[in-house]
Amino acid sequence: MMIHVVSVLFFALVLWRKIMKANRTTRDFENALWEILDITPFAEVTVDQICSAALIHRSSFYRYFDDKVDLLKQTLSTMLRRNLNASSNPDLVDQIVSFIIDNRTAFRNISIIGGNNSINLDLLTLIGKIILERPDSGTNNLIDALHRSKNPDMMSYILAGALTGVFVYCDEYNYDIPRKDVVELFNSVIQHVTTH
Repeated sequence: MMIHVVSVLFFALVLWRKIMKANRTTRDFENALWEILDITPFAEVTVDQICSAALIHRSSFYRYFDDKVDLLKQTLSTMLRRNLNASSNPDLVDQIVSFIIDNRTAFRNISIIGGNNSINLDLLTLIGKIILERPDSGTNNLIDALHRSKNPDMMSYILAGALTGVFVYCDEYNYDIPRKDVVELFNSVIQHVTTH
């Protein structure tokens, strides 16, 4: 009986270490890509460049990701969720707009993918999921509108589409717009739409 317990604990420890190593490796790839995007357009980024920055062998990259676009999608999700979870600001719109504007260089480099708008669609889907996951706090116009909707799933995509439009708008104007103005406008539109 004691040997069985020890072997189960040993197996659990080995499994835990593998999971932690995978999480650390994934995080290292994500951080490397995010740093590279501060100086290099995504279209010019190579897997070798990512691996070199992460200090991880190229063969490891393909254990975790299909290609660099797969890594980009996961990195956007991780970075946005990390930012939202770390923020004490209750206004989700402000958090998302701030994240986009604060990371304007990376987003500018992501947006020059040579006419490939799939990243905008991926961003829309990611924001829609994040909006849908947020609990109703009673203090957030965006989440309140979602929870009052007859179809929260569709409403999350409508609201995410509007927020993705902010990303496109910011990119169009070289991110030279006051964050406060964008947030106030977006929140006033939500207020107007949900009260009429």
